[in-house]
Amino acid sequence: MKLFLFLLLFIFSLNSCESTKTSVDKPSFDFLVGEWIRTNEKSDRKTFESWKKVDKNTFLGCGFTIKNNDTISQEHLTITKIDDKWILIVNLEKLKTR
Repeated sequence: MKLFLFLLLFIFSLNSCESTKTSVDKPSFDFLVGEWIRTNEKSDRKTFESWKKVDKNTFLGCGFTIKNNDTISQEHLTITKIDDKWILIVNLEKLKTR
């Protein structure tokens, strides 16, 4: 009887130690969606970003910086999933200078 109980407990303990697959944390960029103002910018500038979710694998953003009521930089941003890797693509626009 003791042997039976020992074997039963042993089998249950092996079963409980069985490794289970856990899903790896998948990054979520949903928090980006919306309007943002940069808080650590130089005091004479303001930088803004706007993000929208196109689908589960693509986010589009637009950012620009203003100094003395003039846009001094602008960028178009894309976060997309390619071959199971998240990629950030930044396209900078040249602005006309006065």
